[in-house]
Amino acid sequence: QMVFQWPGYLVLGALGILTVTKFNRGRSVGTNHVCLLVALLFSVYIIIRAWFSPVSYFARVEGFLLLSALLTYLLITSVLYRTKSRATIVGFLAVLLLGNVMVGVYHLVNDPEFMILPGYTRAKPFGAGGFFNNYNHLGGFLELVTPFLLAFTLLGKLSQSWRLLTGFLGAVGIAGIGMTASRGTYLSFS
Repeated sequence: QMVFQWPGYLVLGALGILTVTKFNRGRSVGTNHVCLLVALLFSVYIIIRAWFSPVSYFARVEGFLLLSALLTYLLITSVLYRTKSRATIVGFLAVLLLGNVMVGVYHLVNDPEFMILPGYTRAKPFGAGGFFNNYNHLGGFLELVTPFLLAFTLLGKLSQSWRLLTGFLGAVGIAGIGMTASRGTYLSFS
C-alpha cells in the first residue's frame, strides 16, 4: 500500500537534508516558536500512539505520513516562508488539480476503471478518481487545493489576468469536486 507514498517521502527527506546543509545557512527566520512547539508536541503524541497501536500495519503508515507532514510544515515555515515561494507551491498544486480533473473527466466519459499505473485497478469506479485510487481521495485533494485558489482570486494582490486564471482553476476544482460523487467531500466543502 505504501508504494505510492515512498517517492514523496524520498523527495521530502532530500529537501530536509538540503535544508539543514545548504539552504538555511546563516539565516534567521522569524518563525513562531509557539506554533513549532505545538506541532512538535502533537507529532510526538501521535507517534507514541502509533508506536503502541494494536494494529501495527496502519500505525506504521500513519507514522510515516505524520513525519512527512511535520517535515513539510517545518520546510514551509523555515525555508519557504516568502510569498513567492508559497505561490509556487500553490501553482504546483494547481497543476496537479488540473491534471486530476482531466483524468477524472476521462473516467466519467470513457473508462471508469482507468489507472495511470498499469496493473492497478481502482477501488470503486463509481465517481471520478483522477490520479487517485479512490474518488474520496480525489475529493479530499480538491477540497484542500480549491480554497487556496479561490483565496488567491479574491484576496491576493494579483494582476487581473492572474485573478482570472486562479478563479478559473478554482471553478475547475469545484467542478471536479462535483465529479467525484463523494458525499463526504460535498459535506465538508459546503
